[in-house]
Amino acid sequence: MSMCAERSHDFPRNVPGRPGKRKESQRRPYREVALMYDELVGDTAFELWKSNFEQLRSRYGFNFETAADIACGTGNAVRYLAEICTKVYGVDASPEMLAVARAKVTAPNAVFLEQSFTGLELPERVDLLTCNF
Repeated sequence: MSMCAERSHDFPRNVPGRPGKRKESQRRPYREVALMYDELVGDTAFELWKSNFEQLRSRYGFNFETAADIACGTGNAVRYLAEICTKVYGVDASPEMLAVARAKVTAPNAVFLEQSFTGLELPERVDLLTCNF
């Protein structure tokens, strides 16, 4: 079974109330907690996600070559997915969260993109999309 994400050409890009870029008031909280996010919730939440993901992967025999973690935050899922995929994209609208993720994830097959998930444009088709936000 393959789970694929294709860029939809008919998806409305300019939906009222859903801009492609976040407003400053929406970005501020992430800028202020980026450096302590893992201590607050990131590590604990990730370990639960990872356990569930591994159980599902084992049960159904899923294997993925490429993946993208949308709203990747500090990159915990990207770091994990880089161990099992040949290419992983970490996507987040917060440059501060991405800075932490880039410092944490040193895998050469991990690529980070600053984008909002409402205007997602990946460079290629991927086998798996995750969003743990």
